[in-house]
Order: sequence, then structure tokens, then C-alpha cells
Amino acid sequence: MRGDVPERLTNSDSMIYPGSLIYRDGLTIIATIRRAVRQHRRKILLGLLLLATLFYALGTGFAFFYRLLFTLVLLAGIGYGWAWLNLRGIDLRLTRLGTRGRVGDYLEGQIHLVNRTRLPKSWLEVVEDTDLAEP
Repeated sequence: MRGDVPERLTNSDSMIYPGSLIYRDGLTIIATIRRAVRQHRRKILLGLLLLATLFYALGTGFAFFYRLLFTLVLLAGIGYGWAWLNLRGIDLRLTRLGTRGRVGDYLEGQIHLVNRTRLPKSWLEVVEDTDLAEP
């Protein structure tokens, strides 16, 4: 490695080293960008679709592209509004029954999900995001 970059980064190192691709926690800038793109893939694709439709609408002047653009914006707004309404009034509580474990043991826990609104929740999926290996 270069002289201005330490050999090993610790969790407390949170600065970007000039002239290198090493970022905090030992990740590279490219890996950080890839993770961000993976997390926001749908938003990026929707934005690119809207930009392409806007480009064709302004470039050609056809009413079809304007109507398609307005329809896409309206559907995206309704979708985000519906998702926001469905997440309102949900209480989630995760309780672990054990605090210690060994390799090969099962971790036990309970997930309590309560709907506090009159609106029923459709297509509700609870996924525990963990870095533990699956059996």
C-alpha cells in the first residue's frame, strides 16, 4: 500500500484517504456505490424511465409520450401514497428469548405485529434481515 494509507483500517476510521479507493470500514468506494444501487434499484429504474419518457415527449412533441409521462407520474404517486398508508399504524416488536448461543444452536424469538388502523394491510411480509448463516 501507499505510505499515506494505513495497512489496516479499523471501525473508528471514518475518513476518506485522498488518492485511494479505500473508504471507511475497509470498503471501496465502488463497493459502496454498488450497495447503494442494489438498495435503490427500483427507484433508479423508475427515474430513468421517467427521464427517457420526458426526453421523448419534449423531443418529438407527440401527445402519446406526454400522456405516458403523466400516467407514469400519477401511478408512481399513487403507489408511494398507498405504501405510506399501509405502513401507518403498524407496530412491530421483536423479542429474543435467549441472549447467548453456540454454533449449531437455534435462536428463538417472537415477532409481534399489530395493526392499529381500520384499514387492513395487504401483501404484508415480515423478513428479519440478519447476517447469520441459514441452516
